[in-house]
Amino acid sequence: MMYKRAFTLIELMVVIAIIGILSSIVMVSLGSARAKARDSQRISDLKNLQLTLSEYYNDNNTYPVTFTNALAPGVLDNSWHGNCATDQNWYKGDMPNTLTGGTEAWIPGLTPNYMAVLPTDPKPATDNCYMYSSNGNDYMLLAFKTVETYTYGSSGNNPYPRPKNNADNTFALYSPGAAQW
Repeated sequence: MMYKRAFTLIELMVVIAIIGILSSIVMVSLGSARAKARDSQRISDLKNLQLTLSEYYNDNNTYPVTFTNALAPGVLDNSWHGNCATDQNWYKGDMPNTLTGGTEAWIPGLTPNYMAVLPTDPKPATDNCYMYSSNGNDYMLLAFKTVETYTYGSSGNNPYPRPKNNADNTFALYSPGAAQW
């Protein structure tokens, strides 16, 4: 008499459970890898913008200025420009909500001559965005509220923390004079 070999129901359920556990581990790892890739892209974007700003400065002896006060022409006012998804007031100036390049870009005068199109955050959300502020002599670039894989604060491992406010999850690149903004 010949017996047919087959899996029992319990053996099949154990195999399915093991496959489920392994696939969930892989999915968590994949999500973490995507977040690291987005953080790397943000740092790369800011470094490219920093190089472009250096080129602009070499040609014009100034950085693109965002410090303006519509109520008092000629008076410098700490104004941020960025590509956030919402219109918000940043400090005392209105931040233009412009996502494109050209004359309406969020860093005035940088596009299209120095950079074809300004970058946007790889995972845009309501407050996640790139921001820029400059008085002409100094500048600060922010990947604002976007850090996903680094910790921040006094004991964090963020490689580019914002010096004045290291409590938010932001990457910052800046000239020495802008360290207190």
